[in-house]
Amino acid sequence: MVLFRPFSSSQEIEDKSVVKFWAPLIKRFLAPVMVVTVSAVAVQHSLAAPIYDMQGFLGQTHPFLQPVPPLAAPQNVPDVPVTRPGAPQGTKPFPSASPPAPQPVSGPGPMRLPSSFEGRSGQGGGARNIKWQKSPAGSKTTTSDPAPYKSNSFLSEIRIGALVHDEGPFSSNKEEGYDANLEFLFASPGIFNFMWSPRPHVGVTYNAYGDTSQAYLGLTWEWNFLQHFFAGFSLGATVHDGKTTSISLDKKELGCRVLFRESVTLGFRITKHHSLMAFLDHASNASLCDRNEGLETFGIRYGYRF
Repeated sequence: MVLFRPFSSSQEIEDKSVVKFWAPLIKRFLAPVMVVTVSAVAVQHSLAAPIYDMQGFLGQTHPFLQPVPPLAAPQNVPDVPVTRPGAPQGTKPFPSASPPAPQPVSGPGPMRLPSSFEGRSGQGGGARNIKWQKSPAGSKTTTSDPAPYKSNSFLSEIRIGALVHDEGPFSSNKEEGYDANLEFLFASPGIFNFMWSPRPHVGVTYNAYGDTSQAYLGLTWEWNFLQHFFAGFSLGATVHDGKTTSISLDKKELGCRVLFRESVTLGFRITKHHSLMAFLDHASNASLCDRNEGLETFGIRYGYRF
């Protein structure tokens, strides 16, 4: 028996040479050809297969949405008295299982809405046609979005304030002391509607130290924000008793007797009638006269609306 045969025959060497020659060719050419062939066959079969109609599937009615046939009307079942099992002869049966008839309840009649709540056909109804009526004395009416306060009085508001004299960011400081301010605001007339309904005002600012005092008039614009806050400004003119020209170092040279006056206000409404505000005003002649040092005051004011 031959246990080992040397690897040296010429036939085996030739076979190995053939394998080494064809193996690279098969890997390089035959494999891509097979991949392309399989892909082409797959594409051909996919094109030949029927296209699934997804739109038709989505358009089908869900089986749970099929109309349910109406239930049959209950038949009249006689009210048969039921006797307890094992009860002796002559025992009264249980009462009928039918619920007792409702009893009328005495009391005030049902609440009815105003006839104006029921809208007429074709004209729209509902809450839009509600006509709120005046509440009886002692009742309270609350609203989530109250309408802006508007006074019907000719005199709309009075404001008083304590101001620091000749202090501000736009002019030099020469005079000193504190001012008392009193101002009256009137209801805006209809002719001012085209310019956002300003309120006319007149006022006086008096200096307690003998420096410049003034009386003024103009128009005031104000807007509410954040429910309780408001801001505004005013434009107008003022006449003063100060110096138009002076060589004194502690007196303002205001140039003209009548000046332009502007003011800004930022306030908080404590209630419908009461408010507190920070205030700044400025008066000057816009360089229409030889001297124009300007005069400013700032402070706090209290307002009462009618």
